[in-house]
Amino acid sequence: MPEPVESEAPAVPVASYRAVVHDPRLAPLWYTLARLGLLIVAAGICYALGARGWLLLALAFVISGIAAVPLLSKQRGSISAGIVSIADRLNKKIDDAAASEDDE
Repeated sequence: MPEPVESEAPAVPVASYRAVVHDPRLAPLWYTLARLGLLIVAAGICYALGARGWLLLALAFVISGIAAVPLLSKQRGSISAGIVSIADRLNKKIDDAAASEDDE
């Protein structure tokens, strides 16, 4: 009987997975996907309760919007921290450029 050959497929390190999930540049993408997920879940619940057509859409948007406030506050904070970081870097570049222009 031949011995089983183990596959040598490279394992994905957990650290690289976490780096992708927690990358601040991807925060808007993850937030958007989470909002879409909430919308789909809310629509499914409304459909199961008998809502159809425009009522289904309206209720799903309202319910998912209300649910997103407490459920996605951490993601919103991550997005706002990224925006503040970008604004701070931009302001520093502007200040450095003004200072170098004053030196000339």
